[in-house]
Amino acid sequence: FLQIRIIKPDGLTAAVREFVTENLGPEFLPSFVLNIRDVFEQMSASTPMIFLLSCGKGTEDPHICSGRTAGIRGSTQHLDIISLGQGQGPKAEDLIHKALVLRGRWVFLENCHLAASFMPRLFKKTGANIDPQFRLFLSSKPNPQVPISILQRAIKIAVELPQGIRGKLLTTFGSSGSREVLDKMYKKENAGPYWRRLLFSLCFFNAVAQERKKYGALGWNIPYEFKSSDLEILMEGQEQIPWQALRYLTGEVVYGGRVTDSWDRRCLNCILQMFYTPEILQEGHRFSIYHIISENMDQVQCVNYIESLPEYDLPDIFGMHPDAEKTFLESQSQLFMETVVSIHLANSALLTVLRQEIDRFNHLLEVILKSIRSLCFAVKGQSILTVSLEEVYNSCLNMKVPKLWKVRKTVFPLTFFLVNQLSDTSSLHLRQDESNFGDGVLVFGLYLDGAHWNAVGQSIEESKPGKRYCKMPSIHFLPVKVAYECPVYRTSQRAGILSATGLSTNFVTSVILPSQHPFSHWVTRGVALLCQLDD
Repeated sequence: FLQIRIIKPDGLTAAVREFVTENLGPEFLPSFVLNIRDVFEQMSASTPMIFLLSCGKGTEDPHICSGRTAGIRGSTQHLDIISLGQGQGPKAEDLIHKALVLRGRWVFLENCHLAASFMPRLFKKTGANIDPQFRLFLSSKPNPQVPISILQRAIKIAVELPQGIRGKLLTTFGSSGSREVLDKMYKKENAGPYWRRLLFSLCFFNAVAQERKKYGALGWNIPYEFKSSDLEILMEGQEQIPWQALRYLTGEVVYGGRVTDSWDRRCLNCILQMFYTPEILQEGHRFSIYHIISENMDQVQCVNYIESLPEYDLPDIFGMHPDAEKTFLESQSQLFMETVVSIHLANSALLTVLRQEIDRFNHLLEVILKSIRSLCFAVKGQSILTVSLEEVYNSCLNMKVPKLWKVRKTVFPLTFFLVNQLSDTSSLHLRQDESNFGDGVLVFGLYLDGAHWNAVGQSIEESKPGKRYCKMPSIHFLPVKVAYECPVYRTSQRAGILSATGLSTNFVTSVILPSQHPFSHWVTRGVALLCQLDD
């Protein structure tokens, strides 16, 4: 892995997946879709099922777990659901008592991490002499206060959003007990003649909107948590709706209701134009390498098509440049290596060596500073000029590194280090254009993120291979015809605190850039101007 990390960092993720598949099995990959019905067969009255919710972002909606449990049961008629929290413990005890008395009832306790003090009492309630048809389901984030006895006895399922377009579509249409598009929904009889294509396009849009988050600020300025419940609301309400009303309902109300940044909302609506358009009703319409399903496909054929999709997504389906995918893979590799290092942090010999190097470097700085200080006092006649100080004095006159400062032999003269520092410092200063540019404002020092500036053609174009950022020339701000309205941010993070005007504190202004591509092309690319880079 270290060789791949050094030679080709963007290939580390694929290498790790291959290693896991060969040594652990494909069921340990994130794209593996678990069939909850199969796991349910392992349950009993004394063996609960715990849905473990991730603590980070990108988690599944906790209420979806209870919905999937209801899918196993067939309905919510004999399923009692309660979300735990302050003061909810006694209500949960009453539900469990009622389920044991009435026989054949199931209980789902959500967010058990919010009622850790209740969990020991839960263990006693479900201890012995219980109805054999009773089933207990729990959902909780990792919490040390949850009794180990319950964890050891329970069946544990980690709940996270699947990765990739294929994984998300399989979760939506798949044949497991966790799917969101049921047979009744897929075969909706009172819908229009193109219902299945419209449904597939909506689910595809949902997958793209969720997956764009992996590109960081290029995808969304703010990492929004689009939930499965957003998709379900639209699936329930769509029948024969005009395109304009359909786009407004999706882009401004349901999904747009979660979007707080105006530039992100513009991007969301541009993406929506790709999936909510009359062209999707035509046979063979394609999204990049993906094509829309045929109206006469049943759900089994639809799932078979989704399973045939590539496991790795092409960046153009998200409207991204190939370099954006490379940047994402490199960040994933860095995150993987940092995670591995953090696991072995306590026993790492590298930290011991690094600590020693830091101590030695600090000692060297102390020696240099002390010798220069003493030499200054000696030159002024305030102290005695010793042999070592005289050697430092002569070495500085001859542009050599004093022996007192040397750790090992070096061929570089003393001026090498000073010139290097001065050149690095001077490179940070930008020359101002002193020519008379008339009206307007001259702005310099901006970097184009996600595109390249063609100085000859005076327009933005696709990024050069391997170069995400492009330094912009000085920009003369004057009113011009609209081409691409490019937002300007202080940093590459883009997200900030929303001000009273509804704009992010990281947002500076917008710049109109000429372009030979359509406006939506650069919006989906996430192109923006940055005042400074990370490095």
